[in-house]
Amino acid sequence: MITGFLQLIKSGYEDQLDEEANKFIGFALDGAKRLDAMINDILKYSRFSNNERNLISININKVLEKVLLNLKTSIYDTNTEITQRPFTYTND
Repeated sequence: MITGFLQLIKSGYEDQLDEEANKFIGFALDGAKRLDAMINDILKYSRFSNNERNLISININKVLEKVLLNLKTSIYDTNTEITQRPFTYTND
């Protein structure tokens, strides 16, 4: 619903707003889309039963990319520096 309203504002008023306002609407749209994806992922996660877990390998670097994208505004606003080091997993 949020995404829909933002898209209506963008399409209806894009020509009347300055570049900065359109940029802010773009940020809001991106954030709303990410929020929607996170909510859907949380719903999927909540549906897992304790008996049915099919574990798969994932690329942790891709996960970090998503996290950094989701926190992009907060990282910028707080002038935070994120560093990463090689990750090694052992199943011992």
